[in-house]
Amino acid sequence: MENRSLEVTLKLLDKILPEIDFLVEHMEKNQGWFNITAFLPHLAENIIAWKLPIWSTFYLDEGQLKTLGMLVLYDIDELKSVTPETAAAFHKKSLLDRLELLDEADDVALPSPEEVTAFLETAEQFECEQYTKQMLIALYAFFTATFNYLSLMTFGKTLCQLVEQAQKDDAEADKALCQAVQIDRTILQLPFVHARILKAQLGNDKYFLEQLANHIKRPILSGKIRYRKLWLTFAILEDEGFLDMPQEKLLDILEELGVYGQKFGVEDVGHLRNRLFEYRKKSSLGKKIF
Repeated sequence: MENRSLEVTLKLLDKILPEIDFLVEHMEKNQGWFNITAFLPHLAENIIAWKLPIWSTFYLDEGQLKTLGMLVLYDIDELKSVTPETAAAFHKKSLLDRLELLDEADDVALPSPEEVTAFLETAEQFECEQYTKQMLIALYAFFTATFNYLSLMTFGKTLCQLVEQAQKDDAEADKALCQAVQIDRTILQLPFVHARILKAQLGNDKYFLEQLANHIKRPILSGKIRYRKLWLTFAILEDEGFLDMPQEKLLDILEELGVYGQKFGVEDVGHLRNRLFEYRKKSSLGKKIF
């Protein structure tokens, strides 16, 4: 299963890396901020109108987050039939379906914007809503994956890990919460965050509230990433549990993906070792203070 999972991950990398790289480049040009409304001006209105859960709710369950993008392939009855006992089997099935989909992706002709517009103008209302909701699910999957990778690159932990840590009753919880909020402000809408802010307000916890405010106003990225595409590749492989493979094998994969050469700071195993060390330090992106 591990070989199959690595195969899925590499196919996924090949498909989504250019899009995520474009998104992060947009953030770099926008002083570290992500302006979603520049691409999707009505996204917030649709989420509110259809009473959809905000995408940060999926950080509460990493398994659910991993299969989020595949939900567009299943009908509502099939999704409702998933139980805690069958969730693991469904997750494996979604991985296999994802692999099959990626194998066929090059043969699928995506509709043009004009064709989509024509469909939405002529389709029944429920068809339009279903189509748009499916597109929103796909966007949710893309956003959550991107923010997860940015969190790994910045703080060395995924948003799922930070959100889990933030719910614990220990000294690191508030730090994890503030870091998570810096990457994705929609986390502020999670119920446990509401409870923490209420507790801080009633308890006059000025320090926490000040730190939370600082992280809210701090850009997602604190500067340009020197080897952006390489760092993203590392983050995706790390998130899937494959970054610690033998470095010779990793070098071959980077070359296959086209993330190789002087431009990416990787020309041999020695360079790769240095880049991995720099990536794991996270010093150029993450803030050490809380």
